[in-house]
Parts: sequence; structure tokens; C-alpha cells
Amino acid sequence: MGLEDTLIKSSQEVEQIITPAQNILLAIITLILGIVIARVLGKLVKLILKELDVDKTLRKTGIEISTENLISEFTIYLTYFFTVFIMLGQLGITKTFFNIIIVFFLIVIIVSLLLSIKDLVPKLIAGRKLMSKIKEKQIISFNGMKGKIIKIGFTETKIETRKSEFLKVPNNYLLNSLK
Repeated sequence: MGLEDTLIKSSQEVEQIITPAQNILLAIITLILGIVIARVLGKLVKLILKELDVDKTLRKTGIEISTENLISEFTIYLTYFFTVFIMLGQLGITKTFFNIIIVFFLIVIIVSLLLSIKDLVPKLIAGRKLMSKIKEKQIISFNGMKGKIIKIGFTETKIETRKSEFLKVPNNYLLNSLK
């Protein structure tokens, strides 16, 4: 083995050490830049939404949620997500990360559906029973209150009280209080 072979072998060993170190350094730089960009984008979106008076406009329609904060926070977290995705790509583990994210979102969706069905099914069953038990415009008494049935829906019933207030009562709650 000559000097030339030794130099080539040493060069390859150094490359094997430097390339991962470069990738790690680039991933760290990407993460730092992503955090900065996310915060700037969040503030920019919030500023634009404030200029457009989005919250004031929505309050006039009865929506009390601060959409300026909600949308700006969403922008920040979305940018964080893409930053982490790019950073992991730099490290060569994007596919694994992507698979984990897909599984996580599938679990969240399934759990959300199960929880919503848990509440929905009793309301639907009660709605069917209420439709045969009471009629619209009928005066009913429930939980110490009296009111006129305005509309019986699949999941809730709209009732007008003596004080001309409108209540939306979940059908399962109404059915249980009528018994």
C-alpha cells in the first residue's frame, strides 16, 4: 500500500465524518432560521388581520373568537412543522417522520370521530323519540320551565320560553327531562 492509497483512504474517512457533521450543522441552522421565520410570519399575519379589522367584523356577526391570534398562531405552528420536516430531510429521516405524523393524525381523527359519535348517537335516538312524542307549536314543561316547541331537529330542539327567549336543548337532555 503506497502513500497515494493511504491518502485516498484517509480522505474517504474524513468525508465520512464531515458529511454527517455538515448535515447536522445545516439542520441546526435550518431549525434556527425556521423559528425566526415562523415568529416573523406570525407577527406579519397578525398585523395584516388587525389592519383588516377581521375580529371587529366577526364580532358584528356574533363570532367572539379572536381569529387574529388563532390564525397567527396557526401560521407559526405550520411554519414550525415545515421547518422540522426540512430539518429532518437534511438528516435523512424524513420518511420515518412523515409516517409517524400520518399515524398520529389518523389516531387523532379516529378518536375525534369516536368521541363525536358517542355524543351524536344518543341525541339522534332521542330526536326520533321526541318527534313521535311531541309536536311543533306544542307547549311543554321541562326542568321547571315552560316553553313552546319551535322546531324539533335531529340533535336538538328549539324552544321559545315565556320571556321570548329561544333555547336550543339537546334532544337527549329534553327527552330525559320530559319523563
